[in-house]
Amino acid sequence: MFPFSWHDEFVIPSPVVADLNVSEAVKRLAVAIEREAPKEINRTNNCVSFRAGMFRLAFGWNILVPIGQGSVCVSETSEGLKIQYALSFRKMFITVTVMMLLFFGPFIVFIARSTKSESVFVLTFGWAWLFGGNFFSSILRFPKFLRNALLNERPVQPPNLQPTAKKRGDSAAGR
Repeated sequence: MFPFSWHDEFVIPSPVVADLNVSEAVKRLAVAIEREAPKEINRTNNCVSFRAGMFRLAFGWNILVPIGQGSVCVSETSEGLKIQYALSFRKMFITVTVMMLLFFGPFIVFIARSTKSESVFVLTFGWAWLFGGNFFSSILRFPKFLRNALLNERPVQPPNLQPTAKKRGDSAAGR
C-alpha cells in the first residue's frame, strides 16, 4: 500500500531466458542483491528476501538505499520466468518525515519567518520531493535491476566470495 510498500511482477519471455531455470535465476538475483550490500539476505526455495538497513555504508545510486526491505520470488510459467517482488519504503517514509519536521521545520517556521501557509507548502513540497522522488525512482529502477541481474552474461559469483586480488609486483612471467 502506498506509500509504505510496492508489489509488482513481470515475465521474461521463454526465448530470452531459454537457458535459465528457476534455481539459476534465484541464484543470480541473490548475487545481484548481495552486491548492493544489504544488512541481511536470505534465500528460501524460489525467493530471495533482504533487509537493506538504514545505517549502512551505501552510496546514493545504490538501488537499496530507499528500500527498507523486500523480497523477490521466481516461478516458471508457460510464457517464461515470472518475477514477483515486494518492496517496503516504511523506513524511508519515517526518515523523510522526521527530517522535514525536526530539521527543516524549525528553520522554515522560525528563522525564515514564513507564514503558516508558506511553511506548510514548503515542508510539503520538500517532503514530496525527497520521499516521492526516491519512491518513484526506486519503483522504476528496481525491475530493470532485476532484469539486468537475470540477463547478465557475466559469470555468477556466489555471495560473500571475492575474486583473489593480484599482489603488486607479481607477474605471470616472473612466477
